[in-house]
Amino acid sequence: MTHAAFDDRVAAYAVSPSHRAGESLRLTLELAATRPGQRALDVSTGTGFTGHALARAGVRVTYADLAGNMLRHALRHAPARACGVRSDSARLPFGSQTYQLVTCRHALHHYADAAAAVREMARVLRPGGRLVVADTVAPNAPELARVMHAIEVARDPSHARNRLRSEFHALLAGAGLKVERSADTVAEQDFDAWCARTRTHASVIEDLWILFTTSAAVRAAFHVHEAMEQRRFAWPVVVIAGVAP
Repeated sequence: MTHAAFDDRVAAYAVSPSHRAGESLRLTLELAATRPGQRALDVSTGTGFTGHALARAGVRVTYADLAGNMLRHALRHAPARACGVRSDSARLPFGSQTYQLVTCRHALHHYADAAAAVREMARVLRPGGRLVVADTVAPNAPELARVMHAIEVARDPSHARNRLRSEFHALLAGAGLKVERSADTVAEQDFDAWCARTRTHASVIEDLWILFTTSAAVRAAFHVHEAMEQRRFAWPVVVIAGVAP
């Protein structure tokens, strides 16, 4: 990530269900195949939920984020041995072959140059080390991808773009990693809470809901519905693991 867009969003992200837990976190840990005592780097850690989960598995975690307030929050809630570094994901301040595991969860869609960031993550991996990336993924259907992008940018100007599943494979392969496994899931969202996290203006919120609900294809693709007076949807997510040679 190339800017500290999230320094004023700590409180909202600290209680976000899709960041705190969920299937993408479970799959990230599963594909990480952690072993106690490993050294791991959690890139764009945000409020630290992925790093905390790794630490509970006995991994020695370095938390990295460009947003200083996010990083400080993560470290306040981290195990005593954890350390953190304020860092741009495209210029990681670590030596090559430092870590046995690197994770990056729900952040890549904010990267303008994802290839540079993934190359950096691969650079700091030891031989045989693993990179696990989890992120929202664009549908293959161009119109659905266009609507998803329009919604994301209107809700959060720090959004860069959602990538196709095939692009995630290409990013890891382009960084010299062998893609070992990928898994698909969804990130379920309470629409209004999702908008509140980025302080989206009320008029924009209603425009976004119109984008979600006007097309039957969009409603089906993103599981858009209303239940118990809540407006809900789900973004598709890919979790992918690559191994350094």
